[in-house]
Amino acid sequence: MKKPIIYILSIIFFVIGVYCLKIYLNNDNIISANYQIDLESNTEIKAEIEILNGCGELGVANLYSNFLIQRGFDIIDSKNADNFDYLNTNILVHKKNKMDIAKGLAKILKIKDIKLSEGGMWDLSLIIGKDYKELDSFKTIKKYYPPF
Repeated sequence: MKKPIIYILSIIFFVIGVYCLKIYLNNDNIISANYQIDLESNTEIKAEIEILNGCGELGVANLYSNFLIQRGFDIIDSKNADNFDYLNTNILVHKKNKMDIAKGLAKILKIKDIKLSEGGMWDLSLIIGKDYKELDSFKTIKKYYPPF
């Protein structure tokens, strides 16, 4: 009599386990979908972006690059800025027709500073300033990628 009960209980626990795993995996996809921008469906909104470390902290440009690549952005380059004295994180728009991308990027990163700039090699430049740890987006980014 004990063996049929154990068999039935093991099947029930297995089904519950599979159901919980399915819920867990679906919730993870929902969280990441909240931060994605649909760049694949419209090729006109793609932009080539460079990430520049303007604060001098090791690895910060790579951290933001990895985060944005996961969200569908085309990160071309990740390197140090011309100096490490940038107080604020900002976006430089080198091509005016990419302003919508810059606004979407600013929305995702929760930054307000977007400037037109001529002469850049790529469409956009994201310069990470010394305020990056205070940005709401950094709280999200550091959850998914170990900072340094």
